[in-house]
This record gives sequence, C-alpha cells and structure tokens, in this order.
Amino acid sequence: MEKAEVIPEVVLSSGHRMPLIGLGTAGNPLPSNLTSILVDAIENGYRHFDTAAIYGSEGFVGEAVAQALEQGLIKSRGDVFVTSKLWCTDADPDLVLPALKKTLQLVSGARSKSNCEELQQGKDERKSPYLRLGTYPRRIG
Repeated sequence: MEKAEVIPEVVLSSGHRMPLIGLGTAGNPLPSNLTSILVDAIENGYRHFDTAAIYGSEGFVGEAVAQALEQGLIKSRGDVFVTSKLWCTDADPDLVLPALKKTLQLVSGARSKSNCEELQQGKDERKSPYLRLGTYPRRIG
C-alpha cells in the first residue's frame, strides 16, 4: 500500500498542523487485533485517530502509539493526534476531570501513572501537543 503524498491539514491555534483525515476507532464488537490495525495505519501514514471512552478503544489507540514509537514509525507522541470525547455520563462537574485523566492515560500509551503525569507537565503548555487538564468552575445553584 502506497502512502498518501498530501493529506489536508488544519493549523491549530498552537501552531501545530493537524491532519483533517483521521481513522475512526468505533466498532461493535471491536476487532481483537485493533492495536495491530492501528499500528499498520500509522505505518501507512495515518496521524489522526478518533476515539471515545464509550467506544472502548482509547487503550488500543494508546498501545498502538506506544508500539509505533518502539518500532520507530513515529519519533514522538506529538506526531500523532487523538480526538476523544467526554461522554454525557461524565459531564457532571465532579466527574469531568477524572474522566479526562483516564482518557489521557489510555490514549497516551502511558504504561504507568508517572508517564501519564509527565505528559501533563509540558514546559510550555501553550505549545504542548498534549492535552492539558485544568479545573472547571462548579455550577451555581
């Protein structure tokens, strides 16, 4: 399979260029070889993946990114964009931050909590390609 020569991109406010074409990871049931499929996609030029906690595929994406790093297919996690979504059951203010932290740990391919925390601690958060977690105001009333 030949790699695409030109993939349309959008320039984010951070200055990073994100591919507009991404690979969706929803499925019911998920294929048992999803990690391998995603590693093959990275090898063939995909750099943007769409997932969500409800899909159950965030960990597969993270594992594929970790394997792609080990195989030298990408140089850093910053070479890959992952779009995920906060599911409506986690939209309560007390549930948002824990849900986002779990997503970050899964999609980062972090095999330990310290690796996940390291990704959250960018030296210049305005230019970091990684998700930054903050605090959210509580509802009034």
